[in-house]
Amino acid sequence: MGWNPPPANWVKLNADGSCLSTTGEIGAGGIIRNSEGQWIKGFPHFIGLVGVQFPPRTGVG
Repeated sequence: MGWNPPPANWVKLNADGSCLSTTGEIGAGGIIRNSEGQWIKGFPHFIGLVGVQFPPRTGVG
């Protein structure tokens, strides 16, 4: 896995998010880099808490 830069004179935003199944905490963040891979701006964001529920596992067969 790697990072592919944007064309010259462009910037690229990469973002991702996640949820912790043990606490229900949800967060996201991102980074903006230029075509040379130089960091321009980054950000974290705490979205909140949710009740995490998983369906029961069932076997097939």
